[in-house]
Amino acid sequence: MKIDVEGAEFGVLNGAVSVLRKAKPTIFLATHGEQVRKDCCELLESIGYALQYLAHDEIIARFPCEESRPAHTGTKRPMNTL
Repeated sequence: MKIDVEGAEFGVLNGAVSVLRKAKPTIFLATHGEQVRKDCCELLESIGYALQYLAHDEIIARFPCEESRPAHTGTKRPMNTL
């Protein structure tokens, strides 16, 4: 998930907390402003994300372990053969 919304990043993340906890997507986050960056980092860490800083205003947030992702429960479709 990429989030780059010119200063409204915290609002986006805060509004999506339940989805983030459930789906645990990797997030590519560009923050605009020091306070927004600090607030976003604190929020993401509080729900279990590990952060990797790419640049002063760019962050990748991931759950520390891929095993924390829910297992795929959909049915498998047979591959088409030619």
